[in-house]
Amino acid sequence: MANNKDMGFLTIKHSSKMADILDKDVFILPLLYHFGIDLGFGEASVEDVCLKYGIKPELFITMCRVYALKGYVPDCSAFDKDDLGTVSRYIHQSHVYYLNEALPELDRQFAEVLGCYEEVHRKVLSKFYSDYRTEVDKHFEYEEKTVLPYIGKLLAGDTDGAYSIADFEDNHSDIEENLYDLRNIIVKYLPGDAPYRMRYGLLTDIIRFGNELDKHTFIENRILVPIALKIEKNG
Repeated sequence: MANNKDMGFLTIKHSSKMADILDKDVFILPLLYHFGIDLGFGEASVEDVCLKYGIKPELFITMCRVYALKGYVPDCSAFDKDDLGTVSRYIHQSHVYYLNEALPELDRQFAEVLGCYEEVHRKVLSKFYSDYRTEVDKHFEYEEKTVLPYIGKLLAGDTDGAYSIADFEDNHSDIEENLYDLRNIIVKYLPGDAPYRMRYGLLTDIIRFGNELDKHTFIENRILVPIALKIEKNG
């Protein structure tokens, strides 16, 4: 049975007030941030805000449900090229945030925590985190240099057939799993050399970043890819 929050998001309409949606679940804030949507909605509706920022209300509502509802599977059958361009913009802006803000802050906190440990623990953690960061950077670089430019070509109708969104789907790496492993190392195995505040702050940000990556990846796999496949098939 759906709970009250689930029912609230399942019944969002174009006429729903944007401020009320945030009141239902503040954890959709990253979605607004990646779309560049400013706060201070007043009494503006979802449709009013979406039109201002060039987003179709139904796509925005669908993405809100992805962020808020566990197990929600979107129906992308009605989405078109405009929606694909919007999702592509969300993906790019997410990358900008991750690379310029979220990950540098994790780097800073991780270095601070590492400084509190003896060399044996520091080497193991440093190697694990360094490998993870390398994987993340390669993941985002591939999407920025290959996938998103391909989406741009697909929208312009000038693809040459050498690449397909199915190539991305088949090779889409899971960068959340190693982040989950890092979280478990901190929770289960790290001795209490670092102050609690440091470890708690790092762990909190790792969890927050992991949740955000999970939504990001889901939107790529379950919204971006299906729309692109449809456009490839239908022209």
